[in-house]
Amino acid sequence: MSNNDEEKSKDQPPKWLLPILPFISLALGGASLWFSWFRYTRMVNQFGFQWYNWIQPVLLVLAGILFFYAALLFIIGKPSGWAILINGISVIPVILFINLVILIGRGIVHLIKGAEMPSISALYSSSIDKSLLTAAVIIIVISIVKGLINKKV
Repeated sequence: MSNNDEEKSKDQPPKWLLPILPFISLALGGASLWFSWFRYTRMVNQFGFQWYNWIQPVLLVLAGILFFYAALLFIIGKPSGWAILINGISVIPVILFINLVILIGRGIVHLIKGAEMPSISALYSSSIDKSLLTAAVIIIVISIVKGLINKKV
C-alpha cells in the first residue's frame, strides 16, 4: 500500500463505525448544547460576572453546531462528516486549555494584588468543573511524562 492510500485510510472512520456515527454525533451535539445551557444559566444566576465566563459556553455551542452538522453530513452520506466530527471533538481540549490559562491568570492577579488565593474548591464550585480540571491536569502530566520518556529513548 502506498503512503497516499495509508493517509486516506487514516482520514476515514472504520467501516463498523459508519452506521452509528450519526447517532454518536447527535448525542455529542445534544450533550454539548445541554452543558452550554447549564453553564449559561449558572453564569446568569450568579453574582459578579466576568467577561471570560462567556468563553466556555460559546465554544461549547460551536462544538454542538459542528456535531449536528457532522450528523447531517453522515446521514446524507458525505465523507466530510468525519472531519467535521473531529473538529468538533478538538474544541474540547481548547476549552480545557483556556480554562487552565484563566486559572493561572486569576492566580497571578491574586498574587499581584497580595490577596489570599482562593482554593480550587472555591474557584470551581460544581463537581463537573472539578472533574474537568482533574482531567486536564492528568492529561498534562501524562504528556510531560511521555515527552520525557521519548527524549531518553
